[in-house]
Amino acid sequence: LTIGDSITAQGVYQEFMQTVLDTLYPGQNIRVVNAGSGGMKADGGLNVLRSHLKKSGATIVTVMFGVNDTMWSASQAEAKAKTFSGHIGAIFDEAEKQEVPVLLLRESHFSHSKKSDPWVDQINKTLETILAAGDRLAAERKIPVIDVLGAYKAALELAWVEDPRYEFTPDVIHPTQPGHSAIAAEILRALGAGLPLSSKERGPV
Repeated sequence: LTIGDSITAQGVYQEFMQTVLDTLYPGQNIRVVNAGSGGMKADGGLNVLRSHLKKSGATIVTVMFGVNDTMWSASQAEAKAKTFSGHIGAIFDEAEKQEVPVLLLRESHFSHSKKSDPWVDQINKTLETILAAGDRLAAERKIPVIDVLGAYKAALELAWVEDPRYEFTPDVIHPTQPGHSAIAAEILRALGAGLPLSSKERGPV
């Protein structure tokens, strides 16, 4: 079950994941369920989890918020981070109550080309503050964190070697297919895609 904002709601990284999982594990009926909602902040995640968990039959949940929690402004980063942490904590609590593993994803950032943009740079600092609060909470709760943002930025850096004008997000925030591919690949890598579904070879995320 994938919970998040409009980046999740696009459903593209889930389609990539589904295709790879179907190829690696044919006939295993692994389903990637999209429970994203455009414009949602972390405060909406709890209700989404409650409403989708049972009907989806989910055995694992990913949670990816951050960009909307900046409120598209660089101001009051610490206050926003504290609020974000509280809402993510409520999601963790509910997942524990429902006895379903939850993974926190560090969401992709605001970007255009390699050329610096003052607004983008400042709002990304706020986003990093927010995501860092999630990292700290996850560490305290022993919740695995998948660094989607790190993989996303690494893929962009490779593309910029060829063309500094290249962008994953023509509208500043919503990834194109290559951006979603970077997201999907990092989630699958962290989950150990390709390993046997049930084996001593499979360790924790």
